Amino acid sequence: MIRCNTLSNSVLVALLGLMAVHAGHAQGTSAGGAPTTDTNGYKIGVVDIQQVLTKSAKREKGYEELNADKAAREDALNKRSEALKTTAEEYKSARADMTDEERFDMENQIDIESANLARDHDQAQREILNLEEKILNDVIKDIKATIEKLGKDQNYHVILSAKTDPKRGYPYFSVLYHHSSIDLTSEVIRILNAAPE
Repeated sequence: MIRCNTLSNSVLVALLGLMAVHAGHAQGTSAGGAPTTDTNGYKIGVVDIQQVLTKSAKREKGYEELNADKAAREDALNKRSEALKTTAEEYKSARADMTDEERFDMENQIDIESANLARDHDQAQREILNLEEKILNDVIKDIKATIEKLGKDQNYHVILSAKTDPKRGYPYFSVLYHHSSIDLTSEVIRILNAAPE
């Protein structure tokens, strides 16, 4: 998941309103490299992150390789499980004719293989989950870098991720990229610290 600051609709409206107030004073590219703007307002874009993730070629390739790896692991574990089942059935049939020592050895062998199989199954699941997480993290890292590059190259002030709240049914937004020219952090700190106690 891309970590970002979620904005309610009211906060977003306030942000866009503030940008619009300043838009008329910002024309062309500033000496500090601010994006080109005109009197119509700041340049804002919206990205559907879920759609980008779904259609990412790197993600699709990674999942194809992951599914092949998962299938191979499952096949190997299934073969071991079937072999253990066969051994247990053979032991059950021959148990009456075995000596105590032979029975002990066979039961110990079955118990050890059963424990090893359970351990290897759990380990395989953890490794598959870790590989899946790595694939998603790598893709998300690429998406974030792509959005930042697009924002800088195409002179965007803000790029938002638009999502729909499944419970309420209306969209909410989060900031994926913003230009430093609209960062109000230092101004907020200045006003906050200048306020009387």
